[in-house]
Amino acid sequence: MDRKMYNELLRLRQRLKEAGRRTQGRAPLVCSDDALLEIAELCPKKLSDFEGVPGIGKAFIENYGEAFLQVILKYEETPTEKTVTMTASAAGTLKELEKKLVSINRKNRLLYMPKAANKYAFDLFDPNTNCAESIISGNGSSVAICDLSRIPDSDNQNEAAKYRRIVQLLREVNKDLRDKGQNDLYIGYPFVIGRLPGENFDVRAPLALFPVKADRTTTRIRLALDDSRDIVYNSTLILANFKFNNISKPLPTDTIERYASATFINELIAFYDSNDIHIQNSNRELCKFAEFKADEFPHFRPGELQLEPCAVLGKFPICSSSIQKDFDEILKRNEINTLLNDLLLNTDEIDYYSDSYAGDMPVTINDRELEISEHDLVYIND
Repeated sequence: MDRKMYNELLRLRQRLKEAGRRTQGRAPLVCSDDALLEIAELCPKKLSDFEGVPGIGKAFIENYGEAFLQVILKYEETPTEKTVTMTASAAGTLKELEKKLVSINRKNRLLYMPKAANKYAFDLFDPNTNCAESIISGNGSSVAICDLSRIPDSDNQNEAAKYRRIVQLLREVNKDLRDKGQNDLYIGYPFVIGRLPGENFDVRAPLALFPVKADRTTTRIRLALDDSRDIVYNSTLILANFKFNNISKPLPTDTIERYASATFINELIAFYDSNDIHIQNSNRELCKFAEFKADEFPHFRPGELQLEPCAVLGKFPICSSSIQKDFDEILKRNEINTLLNDLLLNTDEIDYYSDSYAGDMPVTINDRELEISEHDLVYIND
């Protein structure tokens, strides 16, 4: 039995008695000493639980149950449920630790997409309709990207194949949405193609990601911007460049507040330029997304990056894992549980870009010294 809780329940009972004496002229019983002990032992979690406490009747539950329940739940709250407002230091630490969860390799479609693979991507280039630009600048209005009912029979076979491919992509997205609560349906536009310096890493990646939602019938698929999610820059590309070139500075805010077609490309190029990614942008006309086999990818010099104005509907996993998604949600809430808060105390000296702890001061948690070394950590993913 929690003695602090029991003593607070005793004080609550006394206050209720005094309140009854003032209003009714006599002090109510509220509950007996034995019943109060039973309440402290059993710790009911909801009003109906009081019915199983010996010596407690309906009158107690109706008149005093809620007050007693508030005291019990306060003491029953576990340390992982208690939250505090996140400090700037803790938020910065979480942002740096989150970087460790990002997959920096060619399997990540936010870094390397040699072709629009089935199930994961579909090229929206259509010189006849310019549907990609209509969706991106459509202010929420939906645009048909596939409509079997309007296609002559002679062309219906190609349109049917297009419909099936997009449906396959949407099923993959919905599967993750159902299983992980993660919606990764975006239009990537425009792309960059070339080679990052440092590790000589070939890239072909979207520079901006426009969240979209799909409306599908048996003959038609329409897309519209999803206002519930932000348009974002590709922060994974910036992180890869930072890591490959040992650039130690925080990632910038990746949210794009507004899209204006007349100035968007210039603003995008300027954003990446300010983050040490310098892109040549001679070609701005929307073009087809070229397909490259493994041995056909163009050769670029280290640091040579070219704008590729393609628009691809795809499954772009902004969060590499569910754990990274949890980090994002914690940062958005700006609240942190007390156990994690203790772990993050005094961790400002950690060099997150190194494979070892570089600080001079040991980390202290509740008067215990803890040496943090990445060599002693086992990651659950690459």
